[in-house]
Amino acid sequence: MSGRTTLNVLAARPDTVDDLAVICDTARAELRTVPNLSNLRAKQFAERWWAPDGLIGALLHPVADDRRDLAATTRQQLRNLGS
Repeated sequence: MSGRTTLNVLAARPDTVDDLAVICDTARAELRTVPNLSNLRAKQFAERWWAPDGLIGALLHPVADDRRDLAATTRQQLRNLGS
């Protein structure tokens, strides 16, 4: 899944439980997909960004873990990242 597609899925407001399941599954899949980078420095940046407290990980982990209590905060972080 492309990064833009992932962002669009995560930014969506789920209308049904099925929609929410798709959003959570998308986040889990993105976390399992390690960026394939050959440059050591680039790998280090990616690892930092995908960490739970990293730029991308801070968005994906709450969604993947179905932390609905963090939905508003995560959605705002995503909007801030996109602007």
